[in-house]
Amino acid sequence: MGRTYYYDWCREETSPAKNSHFKELKSCEANRDPLSPIRFLERAGSVYGEGTSVVYGSARFTWAETAERCRRLASVLRSLNVKTGDVCL
Repeated sequence: MGRTYYYDWCREETSPAKNSHFKELKSCEANRDPLSPIRFLERAGSVYGEGTSVVYGSARFTWAETAERCRRLASVLRSLNVKTGDVCL
């Protein structure tokens, strides 16, 4: 069902631009703030914390675990003085 919903969402006649419900939606904090990858991860970790985010072989991670792992990686990179544009091998 998820694939069908996604497909329907992408079809022109059901896209947000063509949907009258979205045209009537008033702008507010919840729908006008851009969702960056960092904000997406923070939100997924808090809202869907126990939901599965990654499955790789026998390894499984929840959104809360993924968010925490990303925060820890960012902290290590910052402590090593890695800057935007640096290449890590």
